[in-house]
Amino acid sequence: MKMNTLRFFLFLIFTGVIAANVSAADAFVSKINSTAKTFRQNIEQIAGWCTSHRLRDEAVFARSALMPEYPDKICIPRYPVKQGMLAIEKNVPKNLPAGYTAYLTGKAETPPDDKYTDKQLARNYIISLREGYARDLSGYAKTACKQGRGTLAVQLAMAALHANPDDVKLRAAFGFVKYKDEWRSPWEAKKLKDGFIDHADFGWIPEKYVKQYEAGQRYYKGKWISADEDARFHSTVETGWVIDSEFYQLATNHSIEGGVRLRRRVEHFYRAWRMLFYRYYATDDQLAAYFSGNVTPQIPAYRHKMIIYRNKDEFMRETQSKDSRGGFYASGKKCCYFYFSDNPNSAPFGTMFHEGTHQLFAEIDPRDKWGKGGGGNYNYWVIEGVADFMAVFQQEEHFYTIGSSGNTRGAARLWNNEKKAMPLAEMLEFNGSRKWTTEQYEDIGSLYTQSKSMFQYLMFADDNGFRDALIVYLWLVYNRKDTADTFRQLFKMTPQEFDVKYREFLSSSAGL
Repeated sequence: MKMNTLRFFLFLIFTGVIAANVSAADAFVSKINSTAKTFRQNIEQIAGWCTSHRLRDEAVFARSALMPEYPDKICIPRYPVKQGMLAIEKNVPKNLPAGYTAYLTGKAETPPDDKYTDKQLARNYIISLREGYARDLSGYAKTACKQGRGTLAVQLAMAALHANPDDVKLRAAFGFVKYKDEWRSPWEAKKLKDGFIDHADFGWIPEKYVKQYEAGQRYYKGKWISADEDARFHSTVETGWVIDSEFYQLATNHSIEGGVRLRRRVEHFYRAWRMLFYRYYATDDQLAAYFSGNVTPQIPAYRHKMIIYRNKDEFMRETQSKDSRGGFYASGKKCCYFYFSDNPNSAPFGTMFHEGTHQLFAEIDPRDKWGKGGGGNYNYWVIEGVADFMAVFQQEEHFYTIGSSGNTRGAARLWNNEKKAMPLAEMLEFNGSRKWTTEQYEDIGSLYTQSKSMFQYLMFADDNGFRDALIVYLWLVYNRKDTADTFRQLFKMTPQEFDVKYREFLSSSAGL
């Protein structure tokens, strides 16, 4: 983390910028919500019109512009690789005369003339709605940066790019460059230029090798051998396959195919984490520069390390781990250790995402932070809280989702049935050296349950108003800049005041 970023975060803490000008911020959010509501209404209207005119594909295209709305989950778009989603046919003008718009919005029964088909008119109108909405959101994102609302700015930029996936400036902000007719990261573009393809089973291999690999041959030390021979040469993790990717270096003695499947899963996880916590490693000035197009995406200089054993027995034996739940992150070695489950197509993904979260927060600036035991000076709960929050990461066709009402359900049951919830003041005393242990707490699982529910609460409470403070809080804790009073300074409430609000949340239907 660069020093100017540190100064920025400390400035936030000691000047209270996060909570400044609440009434102005509320008016701004109201304006954003009004724009979003109008866009949703317009999209639903034209989608209904398309359905009534038997234009099923156009109705789907219209509704694909809408972001899912969840009360307890964060939705992050997966952007299309192909360029040209909003391309208009050459013989159709971009700006249609008002008479056509009246027809498309149901104010006129017929179009002014028969120059264009209903399909052409509908697609043109949907594209104009999407592009206009994207422009509005991009403008709001820049305003949010100026207001010191970085997390909101990123959310707006993500939604803008979802509305218009070919926005060059936003694509650059989120790490994409143009490569032929696709959007690729600089790392992917370089691999493709060098003659590689990302094969479904074998990952990034030279395109000229595809036929041999699909025929059961493997290229090893300058010659072709059988897949069985290759497996014998890679029978231990020390001699295992190394699966390289943009963000990870993954070693496994399971199989190339298994390693590639996990590589894809953790790469999707990384992209979602990076977009959700964009604010963790970028200042408002940097965000403004990104969203203005004043940035050139770069190939990452650092890759996170993972070792995946072929099965649990080998994992337990080789790592001498007493924890068989799926794996762990070794901060001193800057490496995650996991294993394949009995099902060769799967792994303990919840644990993988939990421990992978520790890895990403600790290594986003790959200088040593955890060498003396890990965690902050206080506030250890948030380290486990965010990791459990991320453990429910889901990858869907067009979106990633993070968070769940299940993150609060267990804590709500404990509170409503047993009144079991550790006071925040006591939770804050734990740190990287004084962690929770089974010797201290017989029911240590309840502390993890409470931590993830507290994190879920702070992510969504106050109309998401705590998110910027929560991400600053994480940065301070992971970088050991936190104090016993950091929580109160950032969230503008005492631990006792938080306890009241949190327990009210647990007692309500929202916490169940």
